[in-house]
Amino acid sequence: MTIERNDQDIVIRLNAALFDINDVQKLINHFHFVESNAQNRGTEENAAKLAHEVETSWWAENRHKFLP
Repeated sequence: MTIERNDQDIVIRLNAALFDINDVQKLINHFHFVESNAQNRGTEENAAKLAHEVETSWWAENRHKFLP
């Protein structure tokens, strides 16, 4: 694993053979949440958008538990 940082970005490189893509997606979802939260100015519209994103993500991960 390597981590690089420049003025605007942090780049994380992972060995694809060592990581399950679903685990990586969970980390990306967390980073997306942190990013969204940092940009949130506390408006009702922002809260509704974030709730929709979380609900959509949750449903995509759990749909198989409820539907055949």
